[in-house]
Amino acid sequence: AVVSTQSTGWLCDSDCYDQFAIVHGKNRTTAVHACGPNQSFPVQTREYWTESHVKFSPKGSYLATCHKQGIALWGGSDFSKVGRFNHPSVTYFQFSPCERYFVTYSKNPLSPEDPQNLIIWETRSCLNKRAFSLPVLNYWPYFKWSHDGQYFATITGDNLSIYSTPSMKLLDNRKIQVQNIRDFSWCPNENWIAYWQSENKNIPARVTIMSVPNCDTMSAKNLFNVSNIEIFWQNSGNYLAVKVDRTIKNKKESENVFEIFRLREKDIPVENFEIKSKVITLSWDPKGARFAVIQGDQGRTDVSYYKIGEKILPIGKTLANKKCNCIKWSPLGQYCVLAGLNNISFEGVLEFWDVGGDAPTLMNAGSHFPVTNISWDPTGRYVCSANTYGGHSVENGYKMWNFQGHLDSV
Repeated sequence: AVVSTQSTGWLCDSDCYDQFAIVHGKNRTTAVHACGPNQSFPVQTREYWTESHVKFSPKGSYLATCHKQGIALWGGSDFSKVGRFNHPSVTYFQFSPCERYFVTYSKNPLSPEDPQNLIIWETRSCLNKRAFSLPVLNYWPYFKWSHDGQYFATITGDNLSIYSTPSMKLLDNRKIQVQNIRDFSWCPNENWIAYWQSENKNIPARVTIMSVPNCDTMSAKNLFNVSNIEIFWQNSGNYLAVKVDRTIKNKKESENVFEIFRLREKDIPVENFEIKSKVITLSWDPKGARFAVIQGDQGRTDVSYYKIGEKILPIGKTLANKKCNCIKWSPLGQYCVLAGLNNISFEGVLEFWDVGGDAPTLMNAGSHFPVTNISWDPTGRYVCSANTYGGHSVENGYKMWNFQGHLDSV
């Protein structure tokens, strides 16, 4: 078993430095860095520490490395081995949000006699708690976890299958039949599920919010002429935005309508607003009643910010002609980065915005060409832009910025 004081020892750092890991070089050198005030510095560096990639657990207790024979877990101030999951040729792996469980998947069965290829392990004991036999997956994760790790769920045909822990059995020993279910999403801090069903003949599309484990419907809305739906939870669970792509007869283009559910208000009122141009994505401020929308196409995009009060109102004017296709908010809210990922036409432009006032304020702008990833540290003090080998095979590297957009280290 892992000793908890060892796995969380980094929290005792007197300077409160956060850590991040990178894999680089021909020898797949893995370096764990501490993020200092002026530049990052390595705290642990090892060659051939992993054979593919690494991942920190959600609370930072473990570092997982991938090998031919399975996954290894490392922890403590010296990153000693604290666990091992014997599952050869793992393709995907995942921690539960609570870190109590670990999921591994391989395209190959465990053995000719055992066709199971997805395993849910108990992290501390490294014991196999439940295994599944699945076809080859081209997406991940297969299971989506509730915020507290009490439940995990997946879609199987016209059913929503919800499992509970630690029993690993289906909730109430049955699948929930949901005709034409297409996707679902857990609330980030409540055991609520939002799912949507596509239209079927004369039956309209439908969005439903359901509580778990009683499976009671909290709110639902029927929608017509729907081609696709995307679900966006606000981190505190106060709001749910549903992006509805509507097909228009005799027109090639579709229109975008947003349905906003106010989950904390009586009877969960729902209001909608329409955006005429194509919407690329919506992103919530994690801590506030604000959200941002990128609209347009990949060659020319505009960004609009909105705030929810008695009504949904814009924050200042729309930012026109921005070179971006994603919005990355600080975990503390208010600040965000506009970036164009995996698109050389955006020239690696990064813009750092403060959306705390009556109008968005540009704090700084920088460049990292060609950027493939943007990640905030959990404190909201630093932002890392990276060009990883998975996105481009040349000019790989990272830059560390503070939240105001000033470059700290390269």
